[in-house]
Amino acid sequence: METFLMTAAFVVLVIVLISALVMAEKLLSKRRRQSMIPLAKEMGFSEISPDGFNIKEAYPHFLALSTAHLIHDFIIQRQLEGGIQQHIFDIELRSGNGQSEKISLCLICLPGINLPTFLVKGKDKVRFTTRLIHDVGRAAQSLIFQYHPVAIQSEAFEKYYQLTAPDSSYGFEHLFTPELIRKFINHPKWQMEGMGDWLLLYQRGTIIKPSRFEAFVNDCMDLANGFNQSRS
Repeated sequence: METFLMTAAFVVLVIVLISALVMAEKLLSKRRRQSMIPLAKEMGFSEISPDGFNIKEAYPHFLALSTAHLIHDFIIQRQLEGGIQQHIFDIELRSGNGQSEKISLCLICLPGINLPTFLVKGKDKVRFTTRLIHDVGRAAQSLIFQYHPVAIQSEAFEKYYQLTAPDSSYGFEHLFTPELIRKFINHPKWQMEGMGDWLLLYQRGTIIKPSRFEAFVNDCMDLANGFNQSRS
């Protein structure tokens, strides 16, 4: 009887702790949003309602979105000169073996740029997002196996990054110009995907804090502008 009571008490304690953690996370999320929205509006962003917002339908079939689940209600976008769009929201990547990772994503539309499909992986982490996606199942694995390493003739670039693409024969040396490579070297902790008119940018395991919001927005646009310049 005593063992049963101890077990029951332990289960109750675990439930209480989990509930407290969930409530604390919701409170922190609410406070973060309250701090971020005024900053975003100052930079020209507007809010998007999360109701009916489907990230897999709204954007190209990026690897990072293949296992992503939208979290929180912080979804913002802005329109810039030349029809350029910048969207920011938070996702959680969930694998089939219980792993998860929360990330703030930035998606940028550059009308008419027509990028090849590619993935730039940062080497600052031991395991990459592709490792997490790989654990999900066959559908995600089939996407990953389509990507092959692409050599970039820059020791500085390859120190921080690896470029992969489904079509490694594409002339990436014309896209990854010395000027663009310098921008990557100046931003050594990013991962990026490109496809058509869209870029997707993020930093592994990073949910953007209000104190870093402006820098995050500007760093993303700096990298995106580098692609625009390499195409001009």
